[in-house]
Amino acid sequence: MRHRVRFGAVEWMACALLFALGNGAVFAQSPENRPATGSISGVVTKDGAPAAGVGVLLVERNARGWGAGDTVARSKSDKDGKFTFEGLARGSYGLDAFLPGAFIHDSTPWDGPVQITVGDGESVSGVKLELERGGVITGKLVNEEGRPVAGEAIHLYIGKPDEGGATTMTSVEGYRETDDRGIYRIYGLSPGRYAVGAGALNNDSGYGFGSRISYDLAFHGGSATPEGAKLIAVDSGTEARGADIVVKRGGSGFAITGKVLDAETRKPVTNVWLGRGPMKDGKLTGYAGGGGVRDDGSFVMEGVLPGSYGVIANVTEAEAGSYYCDPVEVTVTDRDIKDVVVEMRRGASISGVFVPLETDGESIYPRSATVRSSCSRSSLLATLPSRTPLASQVSASRPI
Repeated sequence: MRHRVRFGAVEWMACALLFALGNGAVFAQSPENRPATGSISGVVTKDGAPAAGVGVLLVERNARGWGAGDTVARSKSDKDGKFTFEGLARGSYGLDAFLPGAFIHDSTPWDGPVQITVGDGESVSGVKLELERGGVITGKLVNEEGRPVAGEAIHLYIGKPDEGGATTMTSVEGYRETDDRGIYRIYGLSPGRYAVGAGALNNDSGYGFGSRISYDLAFHGGSATPEGAKLIAVDSGTEARGADIVVKRGGSGFAITGKVLDAETRKPVTNVWLGRGPMKDGKLTGYAGGGGVRDDGSFVMEGVLPGSYGVIANVTEAEAGSYYCDPVEVTVTDRDIKDVVVEMRRGASISGVFVPLETDGESIYPRSATVRSSCSRSSLLATLPSRTPLASQVSASRPI
């Protein structure tokens, strides 16, 4: 079976940005000091035909497994669906392909990437990433009066067989919500039996955004749990319609209040936007929403549903690159959360020159490199030309 790794919203945004930079062979950064003379090449197909412009991600397995693997390089398939990663050290790598509405043949939402082992100087060729058109689930979310509920998150679960033959309902990562008519549409699904629901989740799998009105958890078929839901069979290229959900009004959402402060001076930081997302293993797995802070650095997030969240502050364009922060984890149960302190720290500055090592005969014009810091100590995203291998001379004003 081919495997694939799943990413949260932040990773998808980063991948989409970097995939858009160009096609062609990609020279990966060599981990540690191992000889980097290996390569991996192959082709991406969709429904049996070469697929051009598909994002391909190369990760290396580390001691914690694929889910925590290090991203080595990103590329896009060319007009013939071909891709190449060169300059690889020996090791165990994983490949994944990203195309809206499609999935890798024979994969499931809990699988890891397509696994490939590269030896010293070995060229692994003929790798096939076979994409298929995914299935669709669509339906309508209404309240007890039959009125559509707009802007409400939809929860998706898939039945995962265990070793004993029983089926466990497993949450499928991602954020989905209803439109202004209360209609939702989930696409790109691999074959399986799914449960769909809406309403407050008493765990860390949701974003918790919405109005002051919250709804009790309910699934298609009337159950309050994914295990009791009416399961929906999905196959490649099929569309399951009429998966409607009826929710009952629950209690009001709660408020998170606090301040955004400079970690060193303890003075308010005001040129920031607040947001929150689900936390997993101490890490923020997604980000949504936003809101400003007052002149004294104080903020209020209202209508927060029960669950565990990471609260973060992101600098505005005027302050871009000057601050970063780590998410503050809070758990909302049955009351407001007060006195949350989000600490902003001065980030490092990076400057340098990126020099093309070789070209394919085309003219290379000077292009600027944009480095953007995010709310993570280690998240620095550089926007660079990716059609040719690059040598970098980078200096940081302080350790990152």
